[in-house]
Amino acid sequence: MVPNGKETTPEACPVLPSADGTRTAQTSPSISIEGAETRIDVRGLESPQPLIGILTLLESPNVTDTVIVIHDRDPLLLSPELEERGWAWSPLPAPTGQLHLRLTRIPRAEG
Repeated sequence: MVPNGKETTPEACPVLPSADGTRTAQTSPSISIEGAETRIDVRGLESPQPLIGILTLLESPNVTDTVIVIHDRDPLLLSPELEERGWAWSPLPAPTGQLHLRLTRIPRAEG
């Protein structure tokens, strides 16, 4: 469907309501390694940059087997991409307006 000025296209990943009603814009993901976990913060990025940042990180050679994602949207398109790349995910407790996910690399079967 092409918008004609009167129709609106639904947002694929709506922004979660924040506790204080403010958002901080970023231009690139923030990535850090803490112990055996890699953290990626994609809050404030315009779609599709969060998805691209997460998938790029997962494909990098030095990524740990556990990745914590800090997001301000419900990443609807992420789940099938994770499955295709051999990663499982589970939600973590998060403050209002954020979504935290634990991504875990699924061990490949030998042989």
